[in-house]
Amino acid sequence: MSLFFFGFLLYLLVLLSEQALVRLSAHDLEALRGRNDSAAKRAVFLAEQLRSSLAALLLARVLL
Repeated sequence: MSLFFFGFLLYLLVLLSEQALVRLSAHDLEALRGRNDSAAKRAVFLAEQLRSSLAALLLARVLL
């Protein structure tokens, strides 16, 4: 039962990260570029490499 719950949480995490990545606007990207922390830099990198990021997230969703 706990394995099912863990898999479901992992599936939701992948699904929500895919939605967050797709919904970034140009204004949001500029705001993230202005920040100096590692999470913002990682988000900008993933948004700039959108095709490979989405392919990885879709593959993870299919495998789950």
